[in-house]
Amino acid sequence: ATNLEHVGDIIDTSLMELAKKKIKKGERFSDEGWEEIKDFHAQVLENMKLAQSLILSEDPSLARKLIDAKKTIREAEQETSSQHFERLRQGLPETIAPSSLHLDIIRDYRRINSYITTVAYSILETNARHANQRKRH
Repeated sequence: ATNLEHVGDIIDTSLMELAKKKIKKGERFSDEGWEEIKDFHAQVLENMKLAQSLILSEDPSLARKLIDAKKTIREAEQETSSQHFERLRQGLPETIAPSSLHLDIIRDYRRINSYITTVAYSILETNARHANQRKRH
């Protein structure tokens, strides 16, 4: 519950402020940058759905899948940052203006994903404790 509150805080205090800033400045992402943000968002949303299923099922295989997805998100963050910096090196105006917004949004999505993933670690720890208790008895 605490981690979900943290997710809400990131959305409320960071992502919403970034959206307001973008609107106020009238900035527009490059087509490539916008696709990266949408794809990243979709991955985090899928992980949120997986975490919801995990909360209900407490299935260790789903927990491992969510932890693997966290690694995928980390790799996707590195990839989108690399692509973003490449567009900056090319001097694309639609990349330069909203550059910090792009990176901040991706960073916030990764942070949200990290909070979402904590449920998987908890499930695996609980499962391991139960397995150890069964071995003792």
